[in-house]
Amino acid sequence: MLHTERMQKIRILSVDAAKYSLIRELQRLGAIDLRKSELKLGDDSASDMLPRISDRLVKFKSVLSILGEPKKNGISRPKAEAQLEAHELLNRCDSSEVVNEVFKISEERKDLEEHIKSIADALKTAGMFSSMGINFGKLKSSSLGFRAILVGKRYLAAFKDIIESGDIRSELIERELKDGRTVVFIAYDIKQASGVDDAIKGVKCAEINITNKMLDAEPEVLIERLEKERAKAKSRIVEIDAKISAIRGRSYYDVAALTEMLEIEYERANVSSTFKRTSKTFVIEGWAPKKELDKVKLAVAKATDGVYSLEEMKDGELAPTLTRRPRTINPFSYILDFYSVPRSDEIDPTWIFIFSFAIFYGMMVSDVGYGIISLAFATWLAKRSDPEGLMYNVSKIWQLSAVSVIIFGIVSNQFLGYSFAPFNGIKIIDWINGAPMIILATILMGIAQVILGQVFSFVNKLRHHETKLAISKLTAIAAILAGIVAIGGGLFHAFNGTATLVGAGIAVVSLVITGVFSGIEASELTNLITHPLSYTRLMGFGLASVIIASLIDQAFTPTFAHGPLLFIGFLIIFIVLHLMNMVLGIFEGIIQSARLNFVEFFSKFYTGNGIKFRPYYYKRRYTKD
Repeated sequence: MLHTERMQKIRILSVDAAKYSLIRELQRLGAIDLRKSELKLGDDSASDMLPRISDRLVKFKSVLSILGEPKKNGISRPKAEAQLEAHELLNRCDSSEVVNEVFKISEERKDLEEHIKSIADALKTAGMFSSMGINFGKLKSSSLGFRAILVGKRYLAAFKDIIESGDIRSELIERELKDGRTVVFIAYDIKQASGVDDAIKGVKCAEINITNKMLDAEPEVLIERLEKERAKAKSRIVEIDAKISAIRGRSYYDVAALTEMLEIEYERANVSSTFKRTSKTFVIEGWAPKKELDKVKLAVAKATDGVYSLEEMKDGELAPTLTRRPRTINPFSYILDFYSVPRSDEIDPTWIFIFSFAIFYGMMVSDVGYGIISLAFATWLAKRSDPEGLMYNVSKIWQLSAVSVIIFGIVSNQFLGYSFAPFNGIKIIDWINGAPMIILATILMGIAQVILGQVFSFVNKLRHHETKLAISKLTAIAAILAGIVAIGGGLFHAFNGTATLVGAGIAVVSLVITGVFSGIEASELTNLITHPLSYTRLMGFGLASVIIASLIDQAFTPTFAHGPLLFIGFLIIFIVLHLMNMVLGIFEGIIQSARLNFVEFFSKFYTGNGIKFRPYYYKRRYTKD
């Protein structure tokens, strides 16, 4: 529960003839995190088939992207038969009529889309020249040039002046558009083309492309013909989409199965690049969970027909981290790993993080109404988020924390700032009248978590054979406990004089020993006092949220005595202010709960920066193993 899996580094040696069989078996088993060996041997290489497999894989993934996965109908589809051999798989992929057909009609669809785009451009141009008496099909001459521009009213006169001042032999035809700009068609002496260029550059305008091959008749004729052509292209796209939809329903999972086989085969073909080799043998190294070693040995023996050597290595290297946690707490694992993966040789604090975060967050927000709204919103967000993404995992944590908010809201009798008499019997937290006791409770919570952090640190230091540091953690605990007695007796008369003096003496001696034994970690001594006091922020933010909610209720609770308009106005203000208070409470609750865990608690023992265990494995969706 509080530790990571014990790992063992292994080295496997076998003959070339067993390589593919062993690769396949290790991938199926999924129990080894492969690593590059430091042996002074030659590097092995990827399979010669890798380029062919990669080429087919890209093609098949493109087809899946074109088809799109069918909508789930609730019917469980049986998985495809077992993996084909590589050569057989490639031959089957090459002969796939479905893939070839999808590529063919997909290319046709792309061409049609480009054609429709070209038609749209031609229609736009033809529409500009409608009723100008121009026939694009006759704009061919060895002595004349033809240009067209789109110019605003304020620049039209300037353009004409430039043409006239340059003595350019030309004919201009104009047409004003609805947007106020003017289309100007220019026919000019081709020998004076540079002058026309200068005129166009001299004003702010946009030149119109009239060289489009589709522009080969009068605008009115073009518009009629191109509209028919566009409708025909769109109709064909509809037919293609229907065909793709039919293929999707009929063949998607067959293509997906072949794609998955290609992905599996790609990994198998590529993984040998991490091996070492001699002329006739190869060497594999990697990490495996100790409890899985027997399975690994059986798998290796089976794959190599007993022709192998398996060595359990001891080289002092830090093992990768493998944690086995229930799926229900995966979101917390995700967040903790996002913060920093625990090392394989230290305590895994996930379970402590789960409970403490929920308690701290629930205490700071502590309102049944806010909790219910949070739970509803978090549930809605989780359903619309990617299960592998950050937002989904945050939403699931928020759901659990919202339940904690509701529980704390019940035991503090807070319902959107209101208190109800039936709940007074179970009221444990009184934010207004019980503030001193809440402060004391939060400090004790801080002391408990700081001591727990020191205990975890003691265990970690012993694991690392750092005896002096381990002792310093025990003396730090003694200093905290003795300090509680000394302060409790001296300031609050909780203990008699003798106990107070003894506690003070033990605390001082423990602090001195802690400083001497902790060495570079002696700077943490001040945190033994300051960190437990940081937990009083639980009381501060919780009390602030309750007081603000109460003030909102007092000032803006809507009643019909105010009249209908004021009732609606007060209701809107009431809802908005409570939502703002809730958002503020949620934000502070998340930030402060995370801070108390990651700064005050984790800093006592957590190193992090571990290497996550990533076994050589492929998770199948569409094929059987």
